[in-house]
Amino acid sequence: MAVKRKESEPSRSDSGTMLILWLFVLALLPFLVYPAALSLGASGSLGEILLSNTPLYSSAEMLWVFPRVVLLMLFAVPGLVWLRRNFSLDAFTKLVLAYSLLYLLSAWASNDDLQYVLLGGSGRMDGLLYSIGVVVFMLSGYLLARFAPYRMFDYFYVVVSVGAVLETGVLLTQRLGHDFMGPITIGKVMTGSLTGTIGNPGMLAGLILPTAMLSVGVASSEKFSRRMRLWAAFVAVVTAAGIAFTGNKSSFYGLLIVLAVYVFYQRSRTSLAVTALVVVTMFASPLLVPNRISYDHPLIPTSTVATRPVLWELTLKSIRHTRWQPFLGAGPDGLRLTILRNEMIEDVLKFYRISKKWPESRKVTSIKPVYSPDDPIRSRAYAVTFSDNELGTLVRVNLDKAHDMFLDRAVVSGVLSAVIWMILYLFPVFKLFKRGDALSAAIACSLAALFLYYLFWFPVPQVEPVHVGLLAIAWALVQAGDVAMGRREQGAGV
Repeated sequence: MAVKRKESEPSRSDSGTMLILWLFVLALLPFLVYPAALSLGASGSLGEILLSNTPLYSSAEMLWVFPRVVLLMLFAVPGLVWLRRNFSLDAFTKLVLAYSLLYLLSAWASNDDLQYVLLGGSGRMDGLLYSIGVVVFMLSGYLLARFAPYRMFDYFYVVVSVGAVLETGVLLTQRLGHDFMGPITIGKVMTGSLTGTIGNPGMLAGLILPTAMLSVGVASSEKFSRRMRLWAAFVAVVTAAGIAFTGNKSSFYGLLIVLAVYVFYQRSRTSLAVTALVVVTMFASPLLVPNRISYDHPLIPTSTVATRPVLWELTLKSIRHTRWQPFLGAGPDGLRLTILRNEMIEDVLKFYRISKKWPESRKVTSIKPVYSPDDPIRSRAYAVTFSDNELGTLVRVNLDKAHDMFLDRAVVSGVLSAVIWMILYLFPVFKLFKRGDALSAAIACSLAALFLYYLFWFPVPQVEPVHVGLLAIAWALVQAGDVAMGRREQGAGV
């Protein structure tokens, strides 16, 4: 007699295949770039690319973002088919579906050009197509993890830890002046930045950040074998050095904060020893490893930090100018679109005053629009003159991100969607911390570190899928713990 499967339990016949696909995307996504060799076609060879001093393909959008979006869209096809058979409603899936609906309605109501609705702002490719891919990836990861969350975490950690070590290796070679990503991507060695395989040092630090904290937890947890714990300790040290090399302040100080919280609550000799080793590495590695490129990003406050409050103030003003708030936002390119539609050029100039380090004595004397009503809205420009420069300059509005994930969500898809994302990140932090074991606390601290990171950064297709993968597994761990607790309570009452 055939045993009828529970409706809420994923079918084993196709879950194994979906798990392999999910892990494949997780492993490949951080390293998938568009090589310059493809732009040459039959006119050149890889050897010519590696020896070339001339940029061959300079579109950052094509190099770093496009391949990841395509990968997620390809995954979304079998992912949606699998979800159709295995989907079930609970707190996590309801929150994700609510966000998806708000995003879709905001995109529809934005009255923006179709290309920006589908692809997002210029150079971003984080529009509707990407959002579909990342939501399917997140839901699939959660439903795969629900009935075996610890096994799913093991798979996840092995994949991201290997990836983080490789990524830090690329970062180290670039710091030492042996860049091989530049010749592959733009046709020449890059000496002014650390890109890794992500394209930006701050985004690269965000990719490594949760793995560093997870590694401290795995190294401190008795649930893992001695070999795995030694590997985790090695990964923790390597990724700590990687974060220090990037000079990304939100990741560096975010990791220090959550490490302090972790040690305070765990108070074991192992966690203290691993944490101490990680902290020493974070401060010592930039001093011990020579920097042979021009990129130098100090860990003290700079003008980039000073611009954040101005950006946040501008974003809040944009949110107030969005018609359907707090339920709907202004669409995928909502911040830039709202600034242009409401002529917020004076607010933009406040940002430029700090970011371009204008002298205090420089005053804006006139602002004149340089466009006609029939021009595309994104082509609008303004002739701005100054007290120390009567000829002035032509200013265009290129601001499109608040550099705060939750403000970015609020302006794009509504304040309610930003609240949903706060719940998605913070709820498992509190639930997992209550368990008290080393691994649960490390996962909670990893999400807390990401929360701190995203207070100063925005999600990107190169990195966010890894973060939401961890988020999905964390929620599955919370759900499994709640079910187990309910069963114990029922047993106690019998």
